[in-house]
Amino acid sequence: MTPAAERSWSTFGEATLNDDGEGLGGYFAFRAADGALRWLSEASDAGWSRGITVEESHTLRAVAKQALVSNLMRVLRWGGGSTCNVLAHSVRVGAIANLVSRRLSGSEAEQRACSSLGAIHDLHEGLPGIGDVPSPALRWLMSEVPAIRDLHARAEALVLRVCEADVDLESPGRARQIVKWADRFAASAIERGGYFDDAPPWLGDACGIAVHAARRAERIRFVDAMMQPRDLLAMLADGAPPVGIVVDAADDMRALTRSLLGDIESTDLACMVFGESAPSK
Repeated sequence: MTPAAERSWSTFGEATLNDDGEGLGGYFAFRAADGALRWLSEASDAGWSRGITVEESHTLRAVAKQALVSNLMRVLRWGGGSTCNVLAHSVRVGAIANLVSRRLSGSEAEQRACSSLGAIHDLHEGLPGIGDVPSPALRWLMSEVPAIRDLHARAEALVLRVCEADVDLESPGRARQIVKWADRFAASAIERGGYFDDAPPWLGDACGIAVHAARRAERIRFVDAMMQPRDLLAMLADGAPPVGIVVDAADDMRALTRSLLGDIESTDLACMVFGESAPSK
């Protein structure tokens, strides 16, 4: 690692650290060069050298997770081209993935995994220097600049470790495939229709869903605006539905998802998600 790369780290999470009730204070610092995340008592080279690796402390892991989730409220989708934030998108993906797993007779463990993996899939975008880059641009950047691909891989792996999001399933690949489809479904259908009133024919199976979402745009935006960090944290904790005031909003989100998928036969849904009949659980 070059000296410049070694000294290139960015701080975040000061508000969460000062309000966590543990008297931690200080800063979280993320170093892009190697994906290191440390807690610093002061934002200086000496502070970095004395810093504590977040993954080594249960307390620091919990607070870092809160700080990352809070950051997602301030990260807007489509590189800032929409008022939808990544927090609301993440809750939506977790809700969709959970519903799909249930529709395809997934086990309770798989349903919980779909909720938590859906909720966490973009959490690395809360790290400094990552953010939300539209997929076409990100795919090009990763193909042209391998270091960017490696950066995202390190950031995603870091978040999984901080959140202790291991998936203990016989076939974890199935849950991850459901989440991958739910991510595309949320973006191309619900969010495209709900935020842009757009349903181009090339959306294919999602076109009709986007049209329906456009009719519910006002409600979709209201529900999204109600989302708070605690709602995503609840999904990350155990895959459970959100608690508190946002239960109504999250329930509305799930109800809308059920209405959009309700007319699709399970065999057709499996084909949409997996490209074939559903793989064994």
